[in-house]
Amino acid sequence: SRLRRVSLAAGAIRVRLEAIVDKALPAARAGQFIRIEALIEGTWIGRPYTLMGWKPNEYELGVKLEHNGFFSNWLSTAPSGNLLRVFPPTGDVCPAPDASRPLVYIVAGIGVTPAIAGVRSLAVTRKIHVLYTFRTLPSAACLDELLDAAASGRIQLLAHSTDEHGRLTAAALRAFVAPLGSAEVI
Repeated sequence: SRLRRVSLAAGAIRVRLEAIVDKALPAARAGQFIRIEALIEGTWIGRPYTLMGWKPNEYELGVKLEHNGFFSNWLSTAPSGNLLRVFPPTGDVCPAPDASRPLVYIVAGIGVTPAIAGVRSLAVTRKIHVLYTFRTLPSAACLDELLDAAASGRIQLLAHSTDEHGRLTAAALRAFVAPLGSAEVI
């Protein structure tokens, strides 16, 4: 696949991996991840990343830029169009699209990526609730997308900035989840 990237939030990038052959990429499900590898100084180096989105010819990832993260920093500076090895989606924490129980994502920081995949692919068939905690608004990856989904009535969202409101309390978590009754929580 060919690498394309843009800024996602402070300290994170959105990576798009475009197929370079006229063959569809393997299909994915919300909750799956892929392993990507690059040939760096003669050695194949790679990491797994949760899929945020997928199309027949493209995978989309959110990558946190770790201070000493060799691969994440390489991804942020590699020339656009660089070729990567991409392995098929894997993982089995995949909510069923037709389950009747509400689906609740409790996520923080760049850990929002599974919730984004769920909102994009399951909000049409499932009631989705996202509790998203982050340090600051500039560091809140995909917050605009979640706010748009909430404004359109596709999801219920509780966005919580720890810089503004301190750590999320157990009472706030209970208040968000308890009214849902039996729910699937990720």
